[in-house]
Amino acid sequence: MDMQFGYNSIDVYQLFKTLKRKGRLIYIKSLYVDCIFTISYIFVQNYILKFAMGKTILGTRWRILLSTAYLRGLFDIMENIFILTLLYKYKIKLPILVTMASCITIFKFIFLGIWVISIPLVLIVRLMMKKNAVEKI
Repeated sequence: MDMQFGYNSIDVYQLFKTLKRKGRLIYIKSLYVDCIFTISYIFVQNYILKFAMGKTILGTRWRILLSTAYLRGLFDIMENIFILTLLYKYKIKLPILVTMASCITIFKFIFLGIWVISIPLVLIVRLMMKKNAVEKI
């Protein structure tokens, strides 16, 4: 569910029903593991982007792109919390919470996309800045 670009209440509760109790418990455990993975992944994403930026860009306004990793991670953890709530409250239908979780999942993917696009972008900017520095000499 958290790997789909959006979902609805009917699909979510059908999935939960299909998983049965044992499957829902496994899903709950996997979401806790995903939170730990997400925190680790934030640091990896930041390191990769900092490496791509180099010292040249890191001191400029382009540094704001580092926030994409934090925002993606924040939305991923929020998504997990919402899905965990839905799983723990399985007997109670919470369609608004499903909609909110779906929106958060979409934001997670948007910030992941921005992060992916930012890598070649900062590499191009870095090359242009180096070229301009060489031309000034």
